[in-house]
Amino acid sequence: MDELNFGGRPFKKGAPKSLGVRRVQEWLCLHGFAVAIDNDFGDATEKAVKAFQRKHHLPATGIVDQKTHHALTQPMRNALKPIDPHGKTLRQLIVAYARQHIGQRPREIGGQNKGPWVRLYMDGHDGDPWLWCAGFATYPVKQAAETLGKAMPVLRNFGVANIAHHAQQVGDFLLLLLLPPSPAALPAPRSSREASSSNVVARPAICTVASSGRTTAPRWRPTRATRTRAVATTATRRSPAHAGSRTWTSRSSSSPPNEATTQVAANNVCDAKSRPSAALRARCIRRAGSSRGVESAAP
Repeated sequence: MDELNFGGRPFKKGAPKSLGVRRVQEWLCLHGFAVAIDNDFGDATEKAVKAFQRKHHLPATGIVDQKTHHALTQPMRNALKPIDPHGKTLRQLIVAYARQHIGQRPREIGGQNKGPWVRLYMDGHDGDPWLWCAGFATYPVKQAAETLGKAMPVLRNFGVANIAHHAQQVGDFLLLLLLPPSPAALPAPRSSREASSSNVVARPAICTVASSGRTTAPRWRPTRATRTRAVATTATRRSPAHAGSRTWTSRSSSSPPNEATTQVAANNVCDAKSRPSAALRARCIRRAGSSRGVESAAP
């Protein structure tokens, strides 16, 4: 790999301008020894090399020999180190490689979309047009697949749209859907006036379509305003037939609702397809106690 290849010839002050000198300057900057990245090995670059060598307990000659070059590029060597696949699935190995890369803090240097890390993920390319997010995301996938001797589950490409299009063609596309709340979550309004005053405000649910083709059940999470309004609406619409020997009256009643009856209202707010958590049910109960409808004994 060019980014790790020493080339056999050391770099020193007065060396001709070249990409090799540029790589030395980039790695010096990545290690915190700031120099101008201009392909020119001058006094400032020599001084930075000596400082780097002293920090890493190498002879401070100012010459980038093989040992100095190896120390400069050590972060990338660490990121590319093979991981033992024993007992790991492809998914687990992808995560392991991704964490290994992130641990070395890959980043741009010398300009937008430039530097050795960008060239690694973009197969030797860098510069303004080479957005490297997709290259970075697919590189650990490539490493994991090669380690296990399997085909890549996604396209190794630098365009997100190309990756998505290929996934759709082979049936491995991950789809995100924004879904409205379930109609069963709230009681239907009895008039157009009530419909305008009880609009639902909800956080969108996420539904994923995995590579197996199965769709996971969406979970709707209502906002605080929706829970309060929905519990109040449910409470004021409870009829004696549903509430047994109790009915709902106006706010002027002095009898607060008890836990048993407000639990009914809380249950009506939450989606029946996904059982609410204890914390959400408790919040619904508390909101019901301060809503527009309160419970009193039937005459």
